Amino acid sequence: GGKAEMDLGRAKELALATLRVFRALFLRPANTEEGGGSLANISEMELYDAIPLADLSSAEEELAKAVSKHRIKVGGAKHLKQIDSMTGHVLKSVGTKNLQVVEMGSGRGMTGLVVSGKISALQSERENNTKLFLIERSGSRAKADTRIRNRADGEYTKGDTLRLDRVDVKRITCDLAHVDITKAVPAVPEVERRNASTLAIAKHLCGAGTDLALKSLSHRHEGLNFTSCVFATCCHGLCNWSDYVGRDCLLELFASHLPFFGERDFAQLARWTAAAVLDDVVVDDPNKGRKLPKGKGQDGENEHSSGVFSSANANEDSFISIHKVVKELGLACGHRGLGRAVQRVIDHGRCEYIRSVLLPGCSVEMKHYVPKSVTPQNCLIVATTPD
Repeated sequence: GGKAEMDLGRAKELALATLRVFRALFLRPANTEEGGGSLANISEMELYDAIPLADLSSAEEELAKAVSKHRIKVGGAKHLKQIDSMTGHVLKSVGTKNLQVVEMGSGRGMTGLVVSGKISALQSERENNTKLFLIERSGSRAKADTRIRNRADGEYTKGDTLRLDRVDVKRITCDLAHVDITKAVPAVPEVERRNASTLAIAKHLCGAGTDLALKSLSHRHEGLNFTSCVFATCCHGLCNWSDYVGRDCLLELFASHLPFFGERDFAQLARWTAAAVLDDVVVDDPNKGRKLPKGKGQDGENEHSSGVFSSANANEDSFISIHKVVKELGLACGHRGLGRAVQRVIDHGRCEYIRSVLLPGCSVEMKHYVPKSVTPQNCLIVATTPD
């Protein structure tokens, strides 16, 4: 059956198949000699550097002052840097013209608020206010909506980094598994459609939350004029085969490397992704290096959103330890390298879904949007359609 226990032989085959897939997708031709031996020699650094770093955080000090002035609670300097770089990617890839922003699994909505505030600050006074829609399954304290409601119109001047006075916010309380985008986000009036477009953003939307957000966007009405999305992914260990949008892509990628790839293999891969943020451990001691710091999610961060209620993939005992597989195969990349390779292959499936289903003809890129010292979960998917 699809959920039968994994044996060590299959787990080893799965690890090598993953490295083959990763190598074909991301590594330069110089690194693509065939044979299992060369796979074992790929280093953690090679796997990491295969995804380019594009940290577009700019005037952090200026943004920090604006955030403090308007009492926006972003969760500290590291979160601010991430939001700043995400905003930089929006401005570079999407622009600012008549954009409405939908933040999926928004939590308090601070990412959407900063992105929208910065867009508004760069627009001409003649343009309409930026519309911000926050979709989250539950209410939250210190919300973006409160910051907007409490704004004092006299607080803003033309040169401000953030113009919250020019952001109109609406919160939609709904699980991402059930949200109806056609009802949640109204159509752009037809006369404005040529110039107005919709951007979807999500910062550290846990596991299947990212997949459910992408699926919900596929059921949109034409009037939404959805043209771009910027998603920072995390908690790949909470992904599941039934919700995952990249199934067809992975089935195709693994077909020539591993017979009968399916749900059981995907659940094992999802389990391994947590190792990307684990410290080095004594491999012979299965109890070491298993736990993450107290009160933190898989991305080692205190604040991220699932947008959905989720359950664990399966019983712990039905999985093979990544440490065991790495040791048996003698993989130079170690558990962190293999875990990270799995994360990027999972994200690649999402990129293909965006390219083929959500925004046909779009450009999709995967970048490290901040250094891994800021957050180990530093992958950003940026998709834009040509004008």
